[in-house]
Amino acid sequence: MTTAFTDRTALSTAAYVDERPLETRRAIYDYRRPRLDLVGEVVHRLRDIPAGVVADVGCGSGAYTKALRAARADLDVLAVDLSSGMVGVAGQPGFVADAMTLPLADDSCSAVLALHMLYHVPDPAAAVAEYGRVLRADGSCLIIGNGPGDKVEFNEVWSRATREVTGRDEVGIFGPHILHFGGMEKLAGEVFPTVERIEYFGRTVVPDPGPVIAFIDSTRHLNSAPAFDAVRDRAAEIVTDIVAREGAFTFSNHLGMIRAMPC
Repeated sequence: MTTAFTDRTALSTAAYVDERPLETRRAIYDYRRPRLDLVGEVVHRLRDIPAGVVADVGCGSGAYTKALRAARADLDVLAVDLSSGMVGVAGQPGFVADAMTLPLADDSCSAVLALHMLYHVPDPAAAVAEYGRVLRADGSCLIIGNGPGDKVEFNEVWSRATREVTGRDEVGIFGPHILHFGGMEKLAGEVFPTVERIEYFGRTVVPDPGPVIAFIDSTRHLNSAPAFDAVRDRAAEIVTDIVAREGAFTFSNHLGMIRAMPC
């Protein structure tokens, strides 16, 4: 099922045409408690991969790409994304490609990264199979996704605002069909014999409604709900009321990191 979250044209020409919406969403995690250096975690988890090619598939604005390049001069880290704008921000070497059909040779990569992106793929099983195809026998595939408990408070606000404005029931800000990391782990297990996972739990406490409202607004091209602007404005009122009453808007964080290996 294709949604606004998996539509290839919408993703490459609107949602990720440049880095601004993504960076707006990333910025809210400056308020996360405890602080989590997820980029540093990825670099650490890949500290033992052999020299060679790393494909950062769905590289976005290149936070992980750039960090790996800085940490490991013996790696050729490729910025790979459906959006030419994202590849341009992440920097060369890189190219535009679909995660389900990578233009890479069999057994050519020391690592494949699929970080915060499998939920955007129409057929994530095909993408994971591609990662297995291009990965060397001594390589690693690293996958990150959200858990079902992540940002539930955002979903509650969006659902309430949608109901009040349109009379419709919405499951959450990104809709009901989002692939969570448990599903990603299952797909990885169907391709790779060794799968390890680590989970990260926390809370993000934002004392000002501004970053929360900006986060909501940055999702407009990932959201297929009608009357987005009107619903966003009502959600902004709800968030502002919560901050005035409670001193902050607090939401839950639940991430999963999966390291999958061919042996």
